[in-house]
Amino acid sequence: MTKKEMNLKVFEGEEAPEVFFQPRIEWWYWYNRERGTLPGRYRDMELLDLFDDLDVSIRYIDYFTGLPGAVGMEYSDKVKVKEKVEGERKFTVVETPKGELIT
Repeated sequence: MTKKEMNLKVFEGEEAPEVFFQPRIEWWYWYNRERGTLPGRYRDMELLDLFDDLDVSIRYIDYFTGLPGAVGMEYSDKVKVKEKVEGERKFTVVETPKGELIT
């Protein structure tokens, strides 16, 4: 069974034949890719190719796949959340009575 098939079983509430590993290596990959410090065999790989090479599954969450997150967020009326785009970079700006948080 492929990683995709196992993920689909989990999403459908069915049992997968085994526990499959979904490491959180996205930030490691992007950090090292930007700096040119990825190990040699991964330098020319895209992120999904790296997951395939490691025989692991990507975590299907919103910040890398565009899928809606599994955890909802609610804010008071005093908090405003906006997205800001500068070139190829996208930021989330959270305005609070105590100040601004940019991620």
